[in-house]
Amino acid sequence: MAKYTTSDIRNIVLVGHGGSGKTTLADAILHKTGMSNRFGRVEDGTSALDWAEDAKAARHSIDSGVIHASAHGAEFHIIDTPGYPDFQGAAFPALSAAETAVLVIDAAHPLPVNARTMWQAAGDRNLARLVLVNRMDGDNASFEKVYSELREVLGRRLIAINIPVGEGASFKGVVRVLDPKADAGERGADLEQARSELMDTIAETSEELMEKFLEEGELTEEEITVGLRTAIATGGVIPVLFSAAGQELGVDELLLFAARACPSPADGLLTRDTGDEKLEADPDKPLVAVAWRRSFDPFVSRINYVRVLQGTLKIEHIKVLHEGEVADDKFTGMFLLQGKEHTKIERGIPGDIVGLAKAEKVHFGNTITQGTVSVKPLPPIDCPSPMVSLAVHAIRREDEQKLKPALTRIAEDDPTFSVTVDSTTHEMVISGMSDLHLTTLLGRVKTREKVEVTTSIPKIAYLETIQQNSETNYRHKKQSGGAGEFAEVHLRIRPLERGGGFEFLDKIVGGVISKNYIPSVEKGVRSVMTGGGIIAGFPVVDVAVELFDGKEHPVDSKDVAFQKAGRMAFRRAMDAARPALLEPIYDIWIDVPVRYSGDVLSDISGQRRGRPMGMEQSADRQVIQAQVPLAQIQTYATDLRSMTGGDGTYRVEFSHYEVCPSHVQSEVAAKYGKKEAEEE
Repeated sequence: MAKYTTSDIRNIVLVGHGGSGKTTLADAILHKTGMSNRFGRVEDGTSALDWAEDAKAARHSIDSGVIHASAHGAEFHIIDTPGYPDFQGAAFPALSAAETAVLVIDAAHPLPVNARTMWQAAGDRNLARLVLVNRMDGDNASFEKVYSELREVLGRRLIAINIPVGEGASFKGVVRVLDPKADAGERGADLEQARSELMDTIAETSEELMEKFLEEGELTEEEITVGLRTAIATGGVIPVLFSAAGQELGVDELLLFAARACPSPADGLLTRDTGDEKLEADPDKPLVAVAWRRSFDPFVSRINYVRVLQGTLKIEHIKVLHEGEVADDKFTGMFLLQGKEHTKIERGIPGDIVGLAKAEKVHFGNTITQGTVSVKPLPPIDCPSPMVSLAVHAIRREDEQKLKPALTRIAEDDPTFSVTVDSTTHEMVISGMSDLHLTTLLGRVKTREKVEVTTSIPKIAYLETIQQNSETNYRHKKQSGGAGEFAEVHLRIRPLERGGGFEFLDKIVGGVISKNYIPSVEKGVRSVMTGGGIIAGFPVVDVAVELFDGKEHPVDSKDVAFQKAGRMAFRRAMDAARPALLEPIYDIWIDVPVRYSGDVLSDISGQRRGRPMGMEQSADRQVIQAQVPLAQIQTYATDLRSMTGGDGTYRVEFSHYEVCPSHVQSEVAAKYGKKEAEEE
């Protein structure tokens, strides 16, 4: 492979909604540039990128894939991302590895929900952005309609760089707006208008160009291209191109334009601040690279996808930086990635996206360096928060000990998948973007880890507390023929502010209870606090307990007697202090088209005991913010999809605990059973 420099590299991430043809475009690029001798197809399972068995079965991307291609004097690293919101955990990290995002849309269905989500995310990360209108050969494809809608929704900065010749079954290709000899046929007027708009916009990028444009009335193609490069990098212009990737039409034109006008890593769009110094795309500076994906590979076990930001990555020991710690590691090979095929290389320069085989200590988001550590860990890579949770249980008893390690290994490959053991319910809970996301990953647990599971809706981690002061006493006396047990304790309890936890106050005077028995009383109280209260057996919080009196026996008093007395006295005191059940409340942000906002708002406030907190409208979409009990949104992903025809998304975040309404408390108590005081 010929040598190239950082200035030759173009890192491009393909984003958009599922079904827009991103993977087909990547396969077409491989074939068009001679990197593959056949054109792989998603629909027949021959795609070079969707090679995993679950992706082939689903007929859509589940993970991000990377290809490398050479064309028009540029070296392309192209990242294909999943289009369905269920698998955003693979799409969002890919944005951190590229300078340019290409929004691939279906000409007949231009801006479904995930297209808008990824478009906004790329803009938030200051990436250069392009729009590729794909499937111009499809039914209902219309240049006028799609171009008008794109400019209306995404802004007037969108300017056509080429014009389609024909559409639908008559689509034959594209003509470049900057080609003075271009003939767009019946679309000649569109060509002239696009050329005029482009020239006007580029003239505004510098005083020199504006002066020449005003004097001569036009700019050269070279001047426009230079101006475009600056305008695209800064977001002043968002180019629109057209294609039919399935027929390899418009593909080479996209590569040519990207080679000439899109930023390279040397342009500094991904320069990141480590706190003490700015990173530079300089191969001679200390190495700084970031691991943005970790994947299972059937041939080499694990591969880490790494973006080199600064310095040169060589085949030698590496140092892995994570949360202030440094670990030494090594890898067995470095590759240029080509779907599931890999080409061995000896080094990676700034801008390169490479694969490292069997780097066991490298995980998602880790910073990598070599030699003396002179850099700090990079900021975390932003990813969406999991929205859906399921409790999981091993089907076979012999798999119970294998279950969590198996799930943890799967979680290492997906930053939007997590596995925890709930400290309140003691259930193993997995969380992800959707039911489909979790089902897909559990399929991998079965095929890769040979562990089968069943799932259920997780139990809610309720808590118990009190709402008023109370005072009580309890005498524990037990005589069994031998040594007896005796202890008497007097307690006062009062509620603390939410989040106050637990306080135990020793107010004994006159030595009526010996000092060595006071910790025993506290231990008995704590056993109720952690082991479960009197409503439904959930942990008790936000209570202050005062031990102010009691009695002991010179022979029969002992540690265990005062533990039991403390436990029973606390139960009695709770029963007299208006015990209450606390439920977790979550903040929720729901993004839906305006036409659905009334139904969604009514559902939240009327059916889910939610409190609307505000609304924010942008174009034809509305974000509704509310606070809702967790119990009311455990199946919300399915419900929202039903309400909005799949055109709604949401994210949630734990907010606080608050007292349940009385009818909910009664339902929970009936479900879990009131925990009766034990007989003494």
